[in-house]
This record gives sequence, C-alpha cells and structure tokens, in this order.
Amino acid sequence: MRFYPGSGNPLSWPMGVLRACAAMMPKLQASESLNAVTIARIGNGSMKQELINQIISGWAELSEGRKAEAPKPRFNLAALAAAGVGIHEVKS
Repeated sequence: MRFYPGSGNPLSWPMGVLRACAAMMPKLQASESLNAVTIARIGNGSMKQELINQIISGWAELSEGRKAEAPKPRFNLAALAAAGVGIHEVKS
C-alpha cells in the first residue's frame, strides 16, 4: 500500500487497487522477509564472498536502472525445511 501514488487513505482507492493489494500482500511480505534475511546474512558474514558480491552487484544494477529484476537469493532448502519452512517445488 505504501507504493500506491494516490491518497494515503486506502478507503479512497479504487476497488481494483484494494483487491490487488490484498492479493499481493502475502507475496510482498514474503519477498521483503527474504530480503531482510539476505541483508542480515550479508551483514553477519554467513555467506560466501562471491555470493555477497553477486547480490550487491545486482542491487547496484537495479538502483541504476540497468536490470529489470532483483537478484534471486540462493537458500539452503534443507536448512529452511529443518527450520519448519514448507518447501514446494513449482514446475514451470
């Protein structure tokens, strides 16, 4: 909701925007959570330097408008599963 350029009052927004916002909220929150984990892992040194450089380079490209998508972080699926995070493979 913080990215909608209209009024700060969601009650004045078009219904389509409210529906889209509600539908995307879980995905946005998950994405922001993963970004926070990535930032923490970079800060505490628990990632390999090569991966840190790739992620930071991707962020730099995004900030300069040279890249359309954020870099996809690499996660240890076994560690996530051990922590109780459900893992579902999506076939394309």
